Amino acid sequence: MNELKTLEDRLKSATDRISAALSARDTQNGALVAEQEVNAKLRTQLNELRAQRESDLAEVNKLIEQLNPLMEGNANA
Repeated sequence: MNELKTLEDRLKSATDRISAALSARDTQNGALVAEQEVNAKLRTQLNELRAQRESDLAEVNKLIEQLNPLMEGNANA
């Protein structure tokens, strides 16, 4: 009878450790999913900023093209 109690205690202990490990894994997986969502949002923001930078660069180049004749005219005057 004493052996049965010992085996039951060992089984309960093992079950508790497995449950704790599974819970920790679930917590880590949840954190991983959250981090992946944050990374996806950051990638989207980065792509938007790159597109805005390209648009700004195109606008600056257009302004420079418009200013060049004015600056050349002043140099000749």
